[in-house]
Formats: sequence, structure tokens, C-alpha cells
Amino acid sequence: MTLINDPSSFRDDAGQIFNFKNRIFRSIKNNYIENYNFLENQDIYQILINKNLLINSWEVKDQNLISQKFEEVNKFLEHEKLENWTYPYEWTFSQLKNAAIFHLNFQLFLLEKNISLKDASAYNIQFKNNKPIFIDILSIDKYSDGEYWYAHKQFCENFLNPLVLCAKKGVNFNNWFRGNLEGIHTKEISKLLGFFDFLSPTLFFHIFLLNRFEEKS
Repeated sequence: MTLINDPSSFRDDAGQIFNFKNRIFRSIKNNYIENYNFLENQDIYQILINKNLLINSWEVKDQNLISQKFEEVNKFLEHEKLENWTYPYEWTFSQLKNAAIFHLNFQLFLLEKNISLKDASAYNIQFKNNKPIFIDILSIDKYSDGEYWYAHKQFCENFLNPLVLCAKKGVNFNNWFRGNLEGIHTKEISKLLGFFDFLSPTLFFHIFLLNRFEEKS
């Protein structure tokens, strides 16, 4: 059987997505297994799946899969295969807005359990029955008390900035997002906004000040 790697997961050092026997699998590498076991023992994954927040996933022991001789792989998961697959640059304004709100609510729910998201890629969300659902199980990580959200900048670029571009300037984000798969950089959106736009506390703190910090760094 031919194993097909998903090119979108090449940057994840904790595991990788691939298609095998027309099913969707994810490898979990040794460097993430401690975190995975911790969350599994806390029943976090099952809680999220039951609440329809996380894509249904389960451990598998397929001998044909194991025989592929993956390096540094500890476990294999199989994911529910969604009927439709879309990308953020294909979404409508409402879909991106719903995904953004879902992502923030998801993060807040995790924080209540001393867990956090280590990144904020819009590509970690798909739509099932027209509702957002999180698909990247390896983005869920243990939270250390007092730790700031490392994914804040990525959330702004993937969600906030494209929404602001459309809402404040009437420019659709789709083509811009398609041209830069990381979203819209804060420096770029900041140049398009005027003085009165930054009277909004949200835009002042998350775009104007963030851009100033980035310029200084």
C-alpha cells in the first residue's frame, strides 16, 4: 500500500499527517509522547471530542502501517475523514470570523484545564456540518503557570488582520491570504489603517502596538 505524506504538516516536529489505505493517520514522535500521554491520561482528548471541539481520533496498531519504518515514531492515530476540506483563503468573511471566535473560545476552554494551544494557524480548523472544529491534536500542549500565549502574533496574522482588512477597508482578504499562506503581517495591515482606526482599543493594542514592538525587535 502506498503511503502519501500530507505536505501541509511538514513543519510539525511532533508528528505528521499522511494518507494510507484512503484513511487519515497521524504519527506521534518520541519528543511529543510525554505530552500526549499526559493529556490522554487526563481524558482531555475525549472531553474535547465529546464536545465536538476536536476531530474524532483514536489510536491504531496497523501492522502494514508499522512496517513502514517511521523514524522516532511512538504511536499512530487515525482521524475521522471529513467529507469536505477547505482552506482559510477560500472562506467567506463569516466563516473566518466564526473560526476566529471558535479558536479563542477553544483556547479559553483549554486554559481552564491548564492546557494551551502552542500555535494559532487558521489551517488547524475545518468545518464539519458548517461548524468549526479543531483538527491538529499535536497543537494542544501543557500550560505553565504565568506563561504568555506564544501564538498571539500568529492569531493576529491568520485571523484578526484579514478580518480587519475586510471590515475596515472593504478589501476581501482571500487573494491576499492566498498569496501569503501565513496570513497578513501586522506591518502590512498597520500601513493601511488610519488614525481614527486606531482609536479602537482592539486595533490599538493588537495591531498598532504589536507592530511597534516588532519594529523595535
